[in-house]
Amino acid sequence: MSDPTEFNTGGPPGSNVPGWKPPPDLVGTVLADRYKVISVLGDGGMGRVYLGEHVTLRKKVAIKVLKQEFCHDRTNVERFLQEARAASMIRHENIVDIMDFGQVPGGSVFFVMELLEGADLSDLIKKIGRLPWMRTRNILLQVVRALRAAHESGIIHRDMKPANVYLIDRSGVNDYVKVLDFGIAKVDDQSTGLTRTGAVFGTAGYMAPEQACGDPVDSRTDVYAVGCMMFEMLTGRTPFPGTNFMRVLTQHMNEPPPRPREVCPEADVSDEVETIILTALAKKQEDRFRDMAALEKAIAQANGEVATVPPQNRPRTTNKGTVVLEDGPNPFAGMTPGQPPPGFTGGDHGGDGATMMLDGFHPTSGTGSHPKMTPTAPVTGSHPQMVPVTGEHPQMVRPEDEEAEDRRRKMI
Repeated sequence: MSDPTEFNTGGPPGSNVPGWKPPPDLVGTVLADRYKVISVLGDGGMGRVYLGEHVTLRKKVAIKVLKQEFCHDRTNVERFLQEARAASMIRHENIVDIMDFGQVPGGSVFFVMELLEGADLSDLIKKIGRLPWMRTRNILLQVVRALRAAHESGIIHRDMKPANVYLIDRSGVNDYVKVLDFGIAKVDDQSTGLTRTGAVFGTAGYMAPEQACGDPVDSRTDVYAVGCMMFEMLTGRTPFPGTNFMRVLTQHMNEPPPRPREVCPEADVSDEVETIILTALAKKQEDRFRDMAALEKAIAQANGEVATVPPQNRPRTTNKGTVVLEDGPNPFAGMTPGQPPPGFTGGDHGGDGATMMLDGFHPTSGTGSHPKMTPTAPVTGSHPQMVPVTGEHPQMVRPEDEEAEDRRRKMI
């Protein structure tokens, strides 16, 4: 496998010349003399994924290529290659296998992955609404084992969400999990220089409070994201849905999560399972499961018996639209619990599915205190007004629920 640090990460020749255009699509070309590009499989924010084939082995692969317009920025190139580097460091059966690196003529870079045929967990939730506990349990156990292996390798994912969990059929086994996209992972290697204090990366609907503030993250940050996923898999919605990213992040930071059975009384959620979810969603890192091993044990032991008298239902909100926040100051840096975002007026700026990239070390290109926003999908629907939350940081478990608190303490 090539060493990604050997790549020329300067701009493509001539890219700074007026009138320069990126090279044509790669379909039909051969990369690094060994991978024939067959067709386009999909497009992402910074990369494009192709179906490819090894010219000698005739093995089908997926090839992810950094889009040409991002190649002139060394940080973009390093972050793109970090996705491959991180996944290849872990080498776990439930993490997508990265097989090779390479460089595209003209200056771009690529990496080669195993070809997966299936669907991501996000699509499954959209299709069926919510999952039964035993199916949820089977999927989550594979996810937490993959993340446990990542953490043991010094890697925090930082963007765990259903869209990054791919489900395939393998050897007759349904719902075989492959965790994807380590592009914004925090690698325990200061030489990369990619992690800076005050920088925020992640997706709003699954972002832990410390992550939203730009504070240090650890394995419990991923525990929180898995808690959000668990909530969504069983109820059909995230703990804090919405189309306003400031409101969603503020809720993660300040508001106690709703109880899954109050949101969706018909959900397949027992007392034990609900306690697991609420523990994973604790505001303070020290109040969550101490690591993925503890979360795995709790999920594995949960019996999944449904409560006989579910609480009253609550309104549900759909998740629409995506907004990518580009270079700009972190509006949550230095905030204290209960403090609304600076300059916040309750406007509509994307929702719980918004992928954040707020970099505190670059000046904003817009005005005011908010980072520049580039919409990548239309945002529709009505949005609730922002209600500032005041007072002390809320407790994870309500005081009257002493039995739930006892169960939670035993788990962590």
